[in-house]
Amino acid sequence: MDAEKHAHLYPRTSEAIGILQHEFSNIYWYSVEADNGIIRGHVLTSNCIGMVDEYCFTSRELWSIVFPSESEKIIETATRK
Repeated sequence: MDAEKHAHLYPRTSEAIGILQHEFSNIYWYSVEADNGIIRGHVLTSNCIGMVDEYCFTSRELWSIVFPSESEKIIETATRK
């Protein structure tokens, strides 16, 4: 993900793009803003508009959970391997 919320596919190969296109509707991820108590789910939507880069994709927020700061807090996050 970059600063404009674009996802970039690596490795940049025709095999990778073929696999991504086949699984496109099944690709989801989440992000955590622990300091703000927010978890957001994301999904890929399309190729990047206005760019001639077949390995660039836009994303959108699909859902979010906001924990009430006065009663709940995200203590720790971990990355899955």
